[in-house]
Amino acid sequence: MDRDSIKEFLEVRYKELAKEEILPTLKKKVEVEDAVVATEKKKINLKKASYYAFVVLVLGGLVFFGYEVYQRWSLKQADQIEVLLMRLEVLTDLPENEVPTIATVTNANMVRNQLFFKEAMNGDKVVIYRVAKKAILYRPSTGKIVAIALIN
Repeated sequence: MDRDSIKEFLEVRYKELAKEEILPTLKKKVEVEDAVVATEKKKINLKKASYYAFVVLVLGGLVFFGYEVYQRWSLKQADQIEVLLMRLEVLTDLPENEVPTIATVTNANMVRNQLFFKEAMNGDKVVIYRVAKKAILYRPSTGKIVAIALIN
């Protein structure tokens, strides 16, 4: 055998080996690596989806809880106003068909210089009827009206 024929034989054999053993092995290796990469991507996507679902659930729960607290607080406030107006109705005639503005005296010393608030104490309620032009200072601790005034 001469050198060219040996070279030709080796090239043919190399091609045969490449076709028979190496290429299928490489193809399998690439397929396995692709499958691993796809699995890892699915795991990452699943983690992201789980994280987003958790965040949405937590935010939804917070919104729901906040709304419930707000509703209860609103009902409590409405009940307190209704009770206050019922107590005042027993003590004096209240204007009909008017919703009053109600405030609480929090610093009586600041308003004592005004005649209406002369005997005011912290915690007293001021009930103002704008249309009827009437203001009532009510002390819930004693259940008595402290002052009634006409307003401009």
